[in-house]
Amino acid sequence: MAIVGFGCSPNNGRYHLSNAAVVIRNYTSTFPDPILITKNDTAVISHCDLEYPGWVLITLTSGKAGWAPQQIFSPPQF
Repeated sequence: MAIVGFGCSPNNGRYHLSNAAVVIRNYTSTFPDPILITKNDTAVISHCDLEYPGWVLITLTSGKAGWAPQQIFSPPQF
């Protein structure tokens, strides 16, 4: 599922997305010290990884960072 408004673009060897997003689905990572993302949280998207399409590095307002599936985010409504 693609999210309209999100697209990777190259910048100094990294691929970046629009960096503000609202979570539209809950998500808990299966890795040690998991990131817990709850619907309606706000996150900053740092970048995506072309080796693992559909995954983005995010930071929550709490400061916790981790990888999450891109499809759980939506652009913020201003």
